Amino acid sequence: MNTLKEKVAYLQGLAEGLKLDDSSKEGKILLGVLELLSDMSQTVSELEEDVEELEDYVDCIDDDLAALEEDEDDDFVEIVCPHCGETVYFDPDCLDDEDEPLCPSCGKALLEEDEDAQ
Repeated sequence: MNTLKEKVAYLQGLAEGLKLDDSSKEGKILLGVLELLSDMSQTVSELEEDVEELEDYVDCIDDDLAALEEDEDDDFVEIVCPHCGETVYFDPDCLDDEDEPLCPSCGKALLEEDEDAQ
């Protein structure tokens, strides 16, 4: 399939071959339209290049984001508060401390010990 630029160049060649009279009204219009088509095909070509660059950039960002999301899943522990049902995420290192983690929503302890276990 011919590109837009090739098609415009073909039409410009036809216009030259037909020796359009640029002093007539019709000739001026046709030559003006051909010049406009040439400018538009150049702009479309530049836009296509820009879109291709942006697609590559978005793909890179998407890959980076996927890697970050994958890493994020591994770094936190999910705990559902037994009192209010709020889902809370903690760094596993924080759970090793002596202090019991508290729910940021209701302020109660997230990890309840069974009374039967004591």
